[in-house]
Amino acid sequence: MGFSAKRIIIPFKNNKGDSIDNKTKQAQKKIYDSLNFYQKQIFDTYMLYSVILLDMGRGTGKSYLVASLLLYLSLDKNRSNTYSLSSRFFNVSVKDSVKADMIKIIYALGINELFNMPESYGYIKCIPYNHIILFKGMQHINELKGLSLTCISVDEALLMSYEDYEILEPNLRGADNIHKLILIAYNPQLATDGSLEFCKKFMHDNTLLRINTDILEIQKHNPDKVDKGLLKQYWRDYDTIRKTRPDFFYNKWHGIRYTNINIQPFAHVQFHEIDDIAMSYCLKNGSYAFLDPAFIGGLDTTALSVIWLGEGMVYATGITFFSQWSDDRVINEIITFLERFNCQEFFYESNGVGASVEDVFSQKGVIAVPKHSTSNKVARIYSISAYLENLYFLKNEFSNEYENQIKMFTHDYKKRKMKVDAPDSLANALIHAEFLNF
Repeated sequence: MGFSAKRIIIPFKNNKGDSIDNKTKQAQKKIYDSLNFYQKQIFDTYMLYSVILLDMGRGTGKSYLVASLLLYLSLDKNRSNTYSLSSRFFNVSVKDSVKADMIKIIYALGINELFNMPESYGYIKCIPYNHIILFKGMQHINELKGLSLTCISVDEALLMSYEDYEILEPNLRGADNIHKLILIAYNPQLATDGSLEFCKKFMHDNTLLRINTDILEIQKHNPDKVDKGLLKQYWRDYDTIRKTRPDFFYNKWHGIRYTNINIQPFAHVQFHEIDDIAMSYCLKNGSYAFLDPAFIGGLDTTALSVIWLGEGMVYATGITFFSQWSDDRVINEIITFLERFNCQEFFYESNGVGASVEDVFSQKGVIAVPKHSTSNKVARIYSISAYLENLYFLKNEFSNEYENQIKMFTHDYKKRKMKVDAPDSLANALIHAEFLNF
């Protein structure tokens, strides 16, 4: 006597007997209840738009909103077996990323059994519906061709242009019943930044939702949702920075754009003494260096920037020479500087010098990696200014000219006959160390 058996699929149940669909809906409700007033408005209306633009000041919860919405959408059964992309223009570390924000939210709300969060891989997976949230820089978007991306977020996207949007948008695909969404978040800076271009393109279209608020509005509507530490910092800056740099204060905290592109975005930065803490991170993690070589010296300077990572901050220091890069004294001092700061990767700008720098340093036992700079120098340097809160500048015994070039940088440096080799070497160091996606 025989019998036949058929496969019976039993939906996952928790201890209370709830089906997994009910459990994911409960998780979505927990996420929604954790939001402040404007974040809830976006959750209530996002289905009406294909692009959401968040350009606002610090302390408004932009990154929290991005992380929450991606998690919320991953718990939507209609998005089963699809992907979302979380991208960011400025990457300091895993600890300072949207992924880190998501993990904090997941554990804080007690919904961690619904997600797989491997530390060593760039994704978080919603287990019930096999929806995967990927974490990649903008420069890696071409690696995602063929995937069914249903939502794309770009955080810290000050430099994002409409052309970048046109690259991203075709990657949204999936069933017709899935609402596709692009979410763009950053602190606006210049009167000419990307959001105005977005608004102009979508002026006669209802596809764009633009949100602008500040930390005081959060305090007014949801005092229990405001970051108390950031609020204290706001009032400290109000009593200090506002009096000396009102443009910087109102941009940082209220999202009000600078109206004059010729400002000096680094004029207020402080260079600190190198201490044991900074050096411990340098010796532990190693550093990255970028050389901007001069050909003749004098009006042109040779600039070297060295950067390294430490607990969510990027430490930066440097040195300049009023000599061409190929002078023996300059080469020897560069090598000493690299050794002092435990340099692991040494890049240089190869425009116009080709492999000559690489050849000379190789004779000294130092590997120099050529990098060709093609983008606009001013835009490249301005890209640093959006992320000053992540940078900790350090002085050294030879850094006077280096500090001066960074602090004095302005858009019309050519008209003013100013040297910008130091800030350009710093921008390139951040880019080629992949801390800054440009």
